[in-house]
Amino acid sequence: MGTPVVLADRVLVATTTTGTGTYAISTAITGYLDPAGAGVTTGARLAYVVVDSLTAPTAFEIGEGIYTAGSPGTLTRAQIRRNTAGGTSAINWGAGTKYLMLAPGAANLPTLDTDGALTAPALTLTGAATVGTALTVGTGMTLSAGVAALPAGTGAAPALKVGGQQNGLSAATANTLVATAGGTAIGTFSSTGLAVAGNVSWSSDQRLKAEIKPARLGLKQALRILPVTFQRIGRGRRRELGVVAQAVQAAHPLAVTRDSDGHLAVSASGLDAILLGAIHDLAAELNAMKARLRVLERRRDA
Repeated sequence: MGTPVVLADRVLVATTTTGTGTYAISTAITGYLDPAGAGVTTGARLAYVVVDSLTAPTAFEIGEGIYTAGSPGTLTRAQIRRNTAGGTSAINWGAGTKYLMLAPGAANLPTLDTDGALTAPALTLTGAATVGTALTVGTGMTLSAGVAALPAGTGAAPALKVGGQQNGLSAATANTLVATAGGTAIGTFSSTGLAVAGNVSWSSDQRLKAEIKPARLGLKQALRILPVTFQRIGRGRRRELGVVAQAVQAAHPLAVTRDSDGHLAVSASGLDAILLGAIHDLAAELNAMKARLRVLERRRDA
């Protein structure tokens, strides 16, 4: 994510700066505020517009600069978005009073299409966002402290689409999200679980691991885990088949994880390892029984 560009209400100040250097910010125009008075702090990156007249401007500069509070405050040009000639170089101001206001340039704003779609090169949501129809993001989206709510609908379902129309999430029903990739549904998220169209894989390459040691697991550990049926609290009366995480933890503590609320979850790979240990134990017992049987058969035939 790039550096935030700060805006502030009713900032309009005079400056007598000449040349292409740092703007020295004079007092606010009557009825307006200077950046400090509007709550801007040192180090903020500001979107600004400077003109040579408030009534009949003949020159302007649109850009972004770094603010430093003081007497006077200053604004160091960081990036020129556009100038009078249509270029991106700093205006070489002559003598006289100029006027600096805080206002976003077109480069800082998303675009609104004729169909009502909002398009942005990147989008950061710091709170909760509700999407009524569709949210399309060209490059990336960051959810800092919220969720994108995708309400259910009929026909063209509301969707969160990232990287184009063929990839994303769509709300099939009030309690179901469908994930798509390349236009093909690859999974369904619902209140009853996760359904995946294809294989589920997790990284397990030996080259990505260190300190590999055999786990002391066998039939004894597997027998600590009893298959059970149960109802999930708050999920109605539907019964499910599975295991209890505390029993898996008793078999081996690394086979479970704990969330921020202290609730345990079973690691699929950890549970597989316990069951594989039991299979190895049973295979060893079977091989020992076969060996004893062969000895008895040889004695019988002697």
